[in-house]
Amino acid sequence: MAPEKAEVEVKLGVPVERMWSAAKKIEVLMPQVLPDVFVRCDLEGDGGPGSIRVYHCGPAIQEGFVIRERVDGIDDVGHSMSYTVVEGDPRYKSMRATIRYVASEDGASSSAIFNAEYDIDDSEEGFSDEITEMISLMQTSLCEYLLANPTFE
Repeated sequence: MAPEKAEVEVKLGVPVERMWSAAKKIEVLMPQVLPDVFVRCDLEGDGGPGSIRVYHCGPAIQEGFVIRERVDGIDDVGHSMSYTVVEGDPRYKSMRATIRYVASEDGASSSAIFNAEYDIDDSEEGFSDEITEMISLMQTSLCEYLLANPTFE
């Protein structure tokens, strides 16, 4: 069976450099930005390739649920990060994803472009929508946080 795909582009009202800076600190910010979704996030490593981000989920997902992501690559010039989910939702066997931030023409805003491939149980419908909704929520919430905290770097 061929892998399934999920793709979404989220328009953000923050310049690309600010979004990228926040994205590289996602494990610190998500528990602040979405505390009902992510109670805590631990980082095993320095945040670069090979590091593991461990998200401890809250009541908005399933309390006690843990998601582990391995950082596969970071491109500071291209503002992109790739990762593999190594533990998480039991509905899929594996998931590889990339998120890339792109500046708008005037540079005042940006977009987050997310792409993922995953192997899933045939009986699961709507899983791609769940993934893209969560990514959209995370990115818009991160953007709102940055707008409310203009000194964050």
